[in-house]
Amino acid sequence: MEFACSEKPGFTQEPEDVTILIGSTAEFTCDVRGMPLPEVSWYRQDANMPMGRFESIDGSLRIKDVRPEDEGTYFCQASNDLGSIRASARLAVLCKLMT
Repeated sequence: MEFACSEKPGFTQEPEDVTILIGSTAEFTCDVRGMPLPEVSWYRQDANMPMGRFESIDGSLRIKDVRPEDEGTYFCQASNDLGSIRASARLAVLCKLMT
């Protein structure tokens, strides 16, 4: 007898808010489970992703050389044939103090 296993997407780790200094690298982690393995996509609320400075690897989002305009809410969306889930996290950018 053969069994078909399938599972809706679910989070094993949702992204958390990040506060980071300008010029640093920000990273959000979004770990998911499901069968078939869900596809993870990242979106930014009300703005475009930082072109040429972001990458999505294994569900995580990394933004290099963070700038003030990168501040905002980012969404991790995981989808497979059985459904879709979404979680959000906020990026806050701090300016370096001039001494």
